[in-house]
Amino acid sequence: MASSSEELDVVSVTTGETEDSPLHSPASEELMEVLTRAVAKLNIDWPAEKQEQQTKSKLDESFLLSRSALPPRRALPFFPDLQTEVSRSWKRPMSYRVFTPQTSTYSNVVGTRKHGYGAMPKAEETLASHLSPEAASSLKAPTFPTKPLKTTSALVGKAYSAVGQAAACLHMMAIMQAYQADLLKDLGDSEEVGADFIHELRQSTDLVLRATKETVKSIGRSMAALVATEHHLWLNLSDIKDRNKTFLLAAPLNPSGLFGDAISTVTERFQEARKQAAAMQQFLPRRTQVPSAAGRE
Repeated sequence: MASSSEELDVVSVTTGETEDSPLHSPASEELMEVLTRAVAKLNIDWPAEKQEQQTKSKLDESFLLSRSALPPRRALPFFPDLQTEVSRSWKRPMSYRVFTPQTSTYSNVVGTRKHGYGAMPKAEETLASHLSPEAASSLKAPTFPTKPLKTTSALVGKAYSAVGQAAACLHMMAIMQAYQADLLKDLGDSEEVGADFIHELRQSTDLVLRATKETVKSIGRSMAALVATEHHLWLNLSDIKDRNKTFLLAAPLNPSGLFGDAISTVTERFQEARKQAAAMQQFLPRRTQVPSAAGRE
């Protein structure tokens, strides 16, 4: 069971609360300068956020440079095109495929499974057999004893595999970006720029953009699997019918609420079904079945 301090830590991370705002480092200033030019070039909307007026404290410094006197760091721009790729699997979080040919092109790294990118590490058979002896078998690897636990494990494994694909794609992206840096370094040292050089630089840039798409798709699939896991955990607290449970498990990922409109949809269906059943019983009542003589015997 988590301690109260751990729960508070989770809350602070969730709400984004920190004790002090980060100082403006040279790296941060450089990032903001380049981002400003990039956003203007790409015509990306970057609205300024409203800053809350901080109350002056009598304990604040009067003569030394105070952290509170520094302007807060501006939030980085939101890239709608990237969001489109991230959210592709959010409409059907239960039915998407983890491995796709497009993503595998950039995530098929040497030693993927060896380095832990392929799938969730399996529990040691000795430990699993000890904790779940009824599910142990001499022919198969031990599994969880109940269906809810198996479903949870499968969903978590799906999320792990998806984010593992994203991590594998980063290897290719990092190699190509390091290669681009070397090409640009050679460009600075060379007096002439050939057509082959420009073609190589353009080609590597497009490959990085393609890999970026597949990386963020994998991250989106991992997010979808984790939301489906949360759906499953909450629905395990109910005695809902399997048909309605399946519908709620497949509820799209909605940042405004865990189940979004799915709960309202199920409730409306239930209420409508009750109204129709009552109306049918009133205007078209079922005939009372009289037990036959053979049945009474």
